[in-house]
Amino acid sequence: MNEEFLRLTFGKHMWVETPSGRTLAAAQEAIRSVWRESCEINPIFGVLQGMMGGVNRVITHFCDFVRGPQPELEEMEIKLSPFSYAKVCILGVGALIRHGKIEYRVSEGVLAVTHIGDEIITEQGRLALTPFANQDVLLEPGAHTKLEAVVSNQEHTQFDMHILLGRAISSITKALHNDDVFLICTPIANVQAYGPEFIAATISPTDSYFAVMEGVVAIKMGEQEISLLAGMELRAVEGTTLEAQSIPDFNPGEIYLVKTGDSFASLAQQFNISLYPLSKVNPHIADPNLLTTVTMLLIPKFQINSIV
Repeated sequence: MNEEFLRLTFGKHMWVETPSGRTLAAAQEAIRSVWRESCEINPIFGVLQGMMGGVNRVITHFCDFVRGPQPELEEMEIKLSPFSYAKVCILGVGALIRHGKIEYRVSEGVLAVTHIGDEIITEQGRLALTPFANQDVLLEPGAHTKLEAVVSNQEHTQFDMHILLGRAISSITKALHNDDVFLICTPIANVQAYGPEFIAATISPTDSYFAVMEGVVAIKMGEQEISLLAGMELRAVEGTTLEAQSIPDFNPGEIYLVKTGDSFASLAQQFNISLYPLSKVNPHIADPNLLTTVTMLLIPKFQINSIV
């Protein structure tokens, strides 16, 4: 690597702004300076060890320069939370993941990771997020969320996600320990779960919706706190009292005997439900496209698509 290589590499993009706000014009001069220093320290450039040390030094300094100083909060989170990311799988057209000034698009079928502070914006499709084993959050189309905490140690796990807009369906298939935290927040209220399946939606900054399909959740808005049981829903609106009510015609599901030609896709269309709850309530089915006759399925009757 020499100055001619650097000129050819960065010359066409010298005014592109990096995430730290610094331009590659300044970065170009910085990397040249570090390289000259490395050459002075290792004048015999043919020595492999010296060459590799110089290259590593240049790359390290350049990356540190472009990235810029890191916030103290992020450093503290990394120290406190070695497991600080959550896996995501795109189930539809695509989604955007935003980390600070960096924004990138992920396409259907991609398995990616999100870190603390990331914002996730779904488009026409859905996105399945898995912070820990037996914990899943399905983001519906048009959702905008932010990952606030993903912490794991020998004693407990903690998951905290804010729904800025749209709807998320959370499912916890294994009971949490007493010290575990599973928290979903909206701009006006928050819900802490203890092992159920529930919906949380942000309609506006002053209006949220919650519904429980299984188990119980604790919902808090300001000084008010209320427990919401399976088959109940409530609307949390700023300036009003939290009042739970029964979901009309709530029915967890019914048993169905598979017929020739049935598949999860055809059954979802037949019973006007989405594939996600159908697969969640039938974990014994290994391949949803290869159903055998006389197999029994549970058809959920809780219409998640009809809810606010």
